[in-house]
Amino acid sequence: MAEAKQALGQYFAFFNQCRRHQGIGNQTPDALYYAEQESALAA
Repeated sequence: MAEAKQALGQYFAFFNQCRRHQGIGNQTPDALYYAEQESALAA
């Protein structure tokens, strides 16, 4: 079970931090999320 949790954690990190998504302008989900957070704080 511990191996499965570790593998899922690695996959989700890759999915959110490394893998670019065509549907959100070829950005990573993290990049899009944090850009929105920064612009909201600046407003």
